[in-house]
Amino acid sequence: MFKILKKTIRTKANFFRNVENNFTEAKHLTDFYLSTQVAAPLAAEAADLLISVTHARLCGAELPKVLTFKDLQTSLLAAWNSEKPFVVILSPGQFFLDGFFKELSSCLLSWPRGTVLMGHILDYRDKGKYFELHPMFNIVNTQELRKIFKTQKELQELFLLAQTGQAYLFNDYWRAEENIHDHYTPIYLLPKPKGKVRLEQGNLSLLIEAILNRGGRIDNVSPSFREQKAYCYPDKSEYGLLHLLKTGKVLDESYFNYKKNVVKILEQFISQ
Repeated sequence: MFKILKKTIRTKANFFRNVENNFTEAKHLTDFYLSTQVAAPLAAEAADLLISVTHARLCGAELPKVLTFKDLQTSLLAAWNSEKPFVVILSPGQFFLDGFFKELSSCLLSWPRGTVLMGHILDYRDKGKYFELHPMFNIVNTQELRKIFKTQKELQELFLLAQTGQAYLFNDYWRAEENIHDHYTPIYLLPKPKGKVRLEQGNLSLLIEAILNRGGRIDNVSPSFREQKAYCYPDKSEYGLLHLLKTGKVLDESYFNYKKNVVKILEQFISQ
């Protein structure tokens, strides 16, 4: 009995030590950026509050620094210069839960070889749009990014060509048959060409094509990682979110019923 108790105590001690190590490891490996562009559709007051909430959650985790940028492209240009091996880029309304740093540490330490970006891949080619990445959450491997783009100027020139919604002749590539959830969420994109396709540009479509053109890989965020994040889609729920931010009350329970963690975080912040 004593041996079992001793083993249990040691196991729990190791667990808490591992949690602390995960957090420390993630901080040493990663810079954290906040890209504010997704808050733009909101009224200025609500956008500022949402940015403040997200920033407060980051700083509450005792991160060494959180840099704020106007959009995802500017964040990626800064990531090219980062001295850290990885950069995590969040959008306002993206919050993390208690197991986030454990998942982040595990993800970074087992990073797939050749993967440049990890984010929420969207495949709407059946609707006439090329592969894109949702701006809510992206992880950049800075060393792999610099292998693909030898200079920051090269990356900047690519972004100058980007015009979301405009048709473009892309190189098509293989995607995984498996999805994270729906048919448009492939678990990865591989640099195996399939010919040419003329499709609309989506968010970071030209960047995705350039990475695949040069032999890089792009991965989706794993289901276990997704469970430790929550997002309130401020670009799609302006009225309900604005009401919540201004009053601290949920306007539409049916819309927010699967985002209870987000609502709880916002309500706590507003009540302070």
